[in-house]
Amino acid sequence: MTGRANKVNETCDSKKIDVVFGIDASFSMRYSLKLAGEVVHEIVDSIFNHQGHRIAVFLYTDEEAELNIVIPLNNKLSSEEIKTKILQIRWEYNYGERHALAINTALKQLEENKRDYVSRNIILVTDGETEPELKEELSIANETACAGPNIFVVGIKTEQVEAEPENSDLVSIAGGRTGNLFTEQNASKVYEAICK
Repeated sequence: MTGRANKVNETCDSKKIDVVFGIDASFSMRYSLKLAGEVVHEIVDSIFNHQGHRIAVFLYTDEEAELNIVIPLNNKLSSEEIKTKILQIRWEYNYGERHALAINTALKQLEENKRDYVSRNIILVTDGETEPELKEELSIANETACAGPNIFVVGIKTEQVEAEPENSDLVSIAGGRTGNLFTEQNASKVYEAICK
């Protein structure tokens, strides 16, 4: 491990961190859901072994009724139990995606389980596909979250979408913050961004 990585881990170990993962379970992600789960598992494995860290995981599509909160933020699971639960997720997809709904769901998890002096973070794992009529809703959700938690996006490559940093939909989901955008190839680097 490099000196930089050691320094990052020391920083993460010295502060409390809350992270809510939202996994896009829409139709366009149907062949990539297992990969998305593996990416979340990798991120969790790379950093969240400290007792002060908390993790939540949910699946989202375009319907609030279809939200599946797999692991709530107020869970009492160990990091190993969380990683096992992620690998055991039953991957089911629906037809649309509402990233604004995902951001608002994550915000609700963070607000309802709020702690003082804690780094609050949202990580959405998605191919970024966004219906044109939902882009304004996404923009409003991002503005709402702007003064609150950090929003990171991990782009997943699918048959329809290349998960590249210049993908405009992924950039939009990240609120225009390209430094908060990652791909499945460098997803483990999210921990460096969280721990800055």
